[in-house]
Amino acid sequence: MERALIVKQPYADLIMSGQKVLEMRSRHTNVRGRIGIIPKGSGEIIGTVEIVNSWDYTGEDGLKGVGGQTLHCVESKDWHLLDKWCFGWQLSDPKPFEKPVKYNHPRGAVTWVRLAH
Repeated sequence: MERALIVKQPYADLIMSGQKVLEMRSRHTNVRGRIGIIPKGSGEIIGTVEIVNSWDYTGEDGLKGVGGQTLHCVESKDWHLLDKWCFGWQLSDPKPFEKPVKYNHPRGAVTWVRLAH
């Protein structure tokens, strides 16, 4: 695993539980494969997940409906955020760690953290 994604709570835990299979972002990602998941501000990697695809949902009302909510877990009160966060990174095969792993957070890292081997 070369990198980890910083995710707000409760979404990081929802990803690790397998409930959240679309991580909504403001742009596509070309990253594929296994990555770590870091709850924002925690200083810990709580598990890994596979990024298998990146989809453009610009203008797609389907993500704001009940079916879409089961994929991205964004509550209806926050659906206005999907106008900006309209790219879904498709996730699969979450593997939560038994014990979170500490890492050194590089200055300025907001979305991704490159991990030392």
